[in-house]
Amino acid sequence: MLDFFSMLLARAGISGGGGGGFTPTTEQLAAMNSGITAEKLQTDENDISTIYNGNITWTDGYFINAYGTTTAATGRSYSNYVGCIGGSQISYIAETNHSNVCGISFYDKNKEFISGEKNVCPLDEIRTTIIPSDAVYFRLSKKNTQNARYQYSKTITEQIGTALNSINSSVCYVQTTGSDNNDGLTRNTPLASIQKAIDLGFKTINVKEGVYTTALSLVNKNGITITRDVYYDTFNAGTDEDIPKIIIDGTSNNLVNGIVVQNSFNCKFNSIEIRNTSSMGFNIFKCTDITLTDCVVHDCAVGAESGGGFVLNKTDADFYNCEAYNIGTTTTGSAQYTIDGFNMHGTGETNFYNCKAWNCEDDGISHHDACIGFVTGGEFYNCGKGGVSTPTHGAKVNVSNIYSHNNVYGLYIVDTTTTANRGNIIISNCVCKNNTGKDIAIVKYDVIGINCIYDTKEVNENASFTEFSVTG
Repeated sequence: MLDFFSMLLARAGISGGGGGGFTPTTEQLAAMNSGITAEKLQTDENDISTIYNGNITWTDGYFINAYGTTTAATGRSYSNYVGCIGGSQISYIAETNHSNVCGISFYDKNKEFISGEKNVCPLDEIRTTIIPSDAVYFRLSKKNTQNARYQYSKTITEQIGTALNSINSSVCYVQTTGSDNNDGLTRNTPLASIQKAIDLGFKTINVKEGVYTTALSLVNKNGITITRDVYYDTFNAGTDEDIPKIIIDGTSNNLVNGIVVQNSFNCKFNSIEIRNTSSMGFNIFKCTDITLTDCVVHDCAVGAESGGGFVLNKTDADFYNCEAYNIGTTTTGSAQYTIDGFNMHGTGETNFYNCKAWNCEDDGISHHDACIGFVTGGEFYNCGKGGVSTPTHGAKVNVSNIYSHNNVYGLYIVDTTTTANRGNIIISNCVCKNNTGKDIAIVKYDVIGINCIYDTKEVNENASFTEFSVTG
């Protein structure tokens, strides 16, 4: 019923629903951060039953103490001030006799009265109202001076507390043995799902290695880092070959994609392994400043007609020590379908450092269209067309220090669409061997080769390949 939480989290870029999504004012945030003064209601079942005649049980509710003397002006006693965000709904109920009158009043940043209501609220009747947009605090009140407890919605209290956690702490912990009812603020109170941490607005999400079975979605996000919690590192030198991973496995939930990132910037993904999805591992669209480190995608889109390992469109990203294998196939690719290990389209700058791809249905890595960047280091083999099909179809990407072997083409630098001259492409210190078609194939590109080792090449009449060998 209440949309308080999403409104408060608008500060973290999450849109609110219901009453609308907007950014809280500085004063509203300050009021919220001053602390939740509501206290947990005592859970004596008999007492609760007596108070509410068994009709409403608020055993997990909260109350505000209203100990005070009646003010001369109003003849009412008031609770403490509680921070609020305008535009959201709030529910409240009075633990009073039928004859007592309860109400709610709203105040600005100076605790000056804005508006309020004084409704007769019989026992068990819940009142709901919309908080004025300029309100910073609310208070509950009653007619007489007796000590009384005013309850307000359990839901809104929990949402306030959770939102405050997100504002006051940008770090969250996730474990497969955690619970999404936890706050996620410590390793002793971890969340169970990574998506929950994303939705709560945490910026740094430390995830214990293990197998997670739900896909992730980051849309309109800024500054999120999902990383392996090294506190639990189980790596054994001399036994393990790879760094332990956060594994997203698509088998049990038939995942289409592992991680979808859209319209986001400055997001980082570390030590994540995605496997057994029907289409893509990472699907990244219209993003900037994305970093992937030590991430692996494998056994995705196997037997499918489309998909890929890391698929990017109109995105700026850097890749460090990432791998893609068994993409569209579990053996050497056949190029029947255009399913690549790393596939970049549209625009954007993407740079690869020591990445690796093998057993890909089409290309190990490919840049298309107006993409720019470079590929440095890495091994690419057993791919159905090019181990390194970069650049192609108008892209401008330089390549260095790669080893591409046992593909159809080692380096496939081919343009079949663009008429504009993209300038010189530089390949340096590349080794291309044992490729069944050609070690190097060039169509409609002007390529400068420096210290490259290969056996066979094919250069189209509309292309050029100028080679230099630097020794000494």
